[in-house]
Amino acid sequence: MPITSSIVSYQSLYRRYRPQRFSELRGQEHVAGALLNAMRGDTVLHAYLFSGPRGTGKTSSARILAKALNCTNLQNGEPCCECDSCVQVVSGSSMDVIELDAASNNGVDAMRELVSRASLGTSGRRKVYIVDEVHMLTPGAANTLLKTLEEPPDHVVFVLATTDPQKVLQTIISRTQHFEFRLAALDTLTMHLQAVATDAGIVLDADSIIQVARKGNGSFRDALSALDQVAALGHVDQSAGNLEDVLVAIAAKDAAGALATVGAVIDQGRDPRQVTRDLVGVLRECFLSLMAPDLSRSTESAAAVAQKMGTPLVVRCIEMLGEAGVAMRDALDPRVTLEVALVKLVRPDLDSGASAIMARLDRLESGLAAVPVITPPAHVPIASSSATQPSAPDPVTAPVSPPVLTIVPNSPAPVAQAPAVAQAVTQPVGQPVGQPVGQGASDARAALAAAGRGAPKEPSPAAPAPGETGRSLSDEAALKDRWMTAIETVSRMTKAMFTGGRFLSVDETTAVFALPNDMTLQRCTDRLADVTPSLRSLVGRDISLQLVVDVAGPGSVAPMPPEPTDAPPAVAAASPASAARSAMKSPTPMAARRPPGPDDDIDLSDLTDVVETSPVETIMSAFPGAEIVESP
Repeated sequence: MPITSSIVSYQSLYRRYRPQRFSELRGQEHVAGALLNAMRGDTVLHAYLFSGPRGTGKTSSARILAKALNCTNLQNGEPCCECDSCVQVVSGSSMDVIELDAASNNGVDAMRELVSRASLGTSGRRKVYIVDEVHMLTPGAANTLLKTLEEPPDHVVFVLATTDPQKVLQTIISRTQHFEFRLAALDTLTMHLQAVATDAGIVLDADSIIQVARKGNGSFRDALSALDQVAALGHVDQSAGNLEDVLVAIAAKDAAGALATVGAVIDQGRDPRQVTRDLVGVLRECFLSLMAPDLSRSTESAAAVAQKMGTPLVVRCIEMLGEAGVAMRDALDPRVTLEVALVKLVRPDLDSGASAIMARLDRLESGLAAVPVITPPAHVPIASSSATQPSAPDPVTAPVSPPVLTIVPNSPAPVAQAPAVAQAVTQPVGQPVGQPVGQGASDARAALAAAGRGAPKEPSPAAPAPGETGRSLSDEAALKDRWMTAIETVSRMTKAMFTGGRFLSVDETTAVFALPNDMTLQRCTDRLADVTPSLRSLVGRDISLQLVVDVAGPGSVAPMPPEPTDAPPAVAAASPASAARSAMKSPTPMAARRPPGPDDDIDLSDLTDVVETSPVETIMSAFPGAEIVESP
């Protein structure tokens, strides 16, 4: 005896509650209104293109339009859903509605068969072709459809649906009326789920409904599928754990706590990729609670976590976890990728990314901004060679200064001032009293050099004159660096002419500047009126500039004065400044430099061959400090 059984199949919620009329479309009122007006005014076009994310009602809208076009009892543009035509469309047995999946029928032959059948008659009023995922058609198949799509038979209407309109040929889009479907808002999705749950007898509280709606991410089909899962389980799955604890651990710089919380969630069977997506979702709510509280639907605990983290850390977490989610696609172990990303969020020093490096630089700059700037001692102007220099402090009795970190403005990095037995910093020429030493890199070098030269190896009863020691020469070198920067505004050629020279002395009224040769002296003399105002502005007083030829050569320093003895005092050696002024007043140095005349005795053995040089080398030797600039 045969055994008979009655099998009752369960229909999923998204199929049971598929909209059947235009008025039942949720979140797509702009599409429903346009199609309903077309039905009422009998202005239905020959081709439509529905595009949008999955689960937003594209296929349902196409079926509603097909029912309305063939309904025998049309009610103000809406199908009656009771006549034979409407029932057949709902059951999928209608001969007037042909649905084609372009993902599996994307070849030229399938399109040729569709075009050949389109010209055949129909038992109803209209024959409707619904082509789903039309972007999957091959170029040949799409071109096969073009002519019929543009001028189909009067009884044929094409409805094309796609989730990726960018891949659809523009020639197809231009032959259709394009409607863009949108993701449902959270409020709309929550109301729809509440209505479905009530009708289906599913008991859920408001918080559970909101959690299910968030799972849908704006898709009605995804949300109803999640509601089906909740109905089968009996409650909302909470196995994901409290991911807010992970964010609390990150804010507290607790790497172990973050790894332990994520490890507990993954050990419950959760996919690391899904955990990463859930974390990004929680972070998005935290971000909105900080930036746009009106748009945020986060709980009070999530808002408190956002306040602890702060906006920069929340944004960095979103970026880092987003990159981790992309890297998980090809990772050998996605869990390791997630754990490494969490550790980098807690320990930015382990991250080699550009954002982490910039964050560390910001912290360094904020820390250095708190270090005070050292104010130099009282102003010590550069005296003339005839003035008497006060004696240097005794290195034995002078107090030892502790190491001090000196911040020099506009310098590449802070420079640590070395401890010295006698800390003495000479103020640059023309700089006001009390102003921090160094308005540039050259001033910083001058200040450090002056500070380091104040400690001789052996005690000396008196300091030498400023014109005879390296100390004043360094100050004059600092003055030259600042002067070069000032005269660069005149012209680059002027700066190149004076670069090879050096200051021999600077007193209250005169500055003596030595140049390497006669030719440079002559050329610089022509530009004396252009550069003197810059020197006066630097030293802060009316001063004249005298140019001489550098007889001793650059870098020469007069010897230190001898130790005092009981012998009668000898005549003091002339300082470089005095020698320079004597050279200007007396023509002897110039005569000594002239070439030998015809009456002079010449030893032929002393003659040497002239070294051949190129014209470029000759010009460069005539203009010390000049640069070769290649024109583009």
